[in-house]
Amino acid sequence: MINYIISNMLSQNSDTTIFTLQHKFETYYQLAKNISDISNSLNENLFKILAGSIVLLFGSDFLSPVNIKFRISYLLFIPSWISMGISFYYSNAINRISASLPTLNKLDYVKSIIYDSEGLSSNYASQSFYFSLSIAFIFIWLIFYLYWWVFHGDKVSKSKK
Repeated sequence: MINYIISNMLSQNSDTTIFTLQHKFETYYQLAKNISDISNSLNENLFKILAGSIVLLFGSDFLSPVNIKFRISYLLFIPSWISMGISFYYSNAINRISASLPTLNKLDYVKSIIYDSEGLSSNYASQSFYFSLSIAFIFIWLIFYLYWWVFHGDKVSKSKK
């Protein structure tokens, strides 16, 4: 497959050696694969955090505040889950783009699929941003929870008996 792509590139760029084209193509192809792999790794972590937050809310073995002022902090999970959903959307976009890589036969196409405004690099930056944002919301909730646990934890109820 790569030899066909290289020969097609040579017909378009007669002044470039086959080694240079093959090296460039393999470099860009590997970069795209690395972006896809890192994106999938972020996605796995996203699902672990999502599952953990759902178990935390609906589980029955943790202390939860009785006071409504502290319970409102649990609403921070909603924007966190929305951010996780957006991050998952960008991960799917990365996977769709990565799946199309073997069909490309021009070096310029491979470069553009990585660096365009809707390419792999841009989608990964968005995925990473929304993943970090979801973590930030959970971190803020954790600060509220620790504050409550340290200063008001003696007035507790076991969650959802």
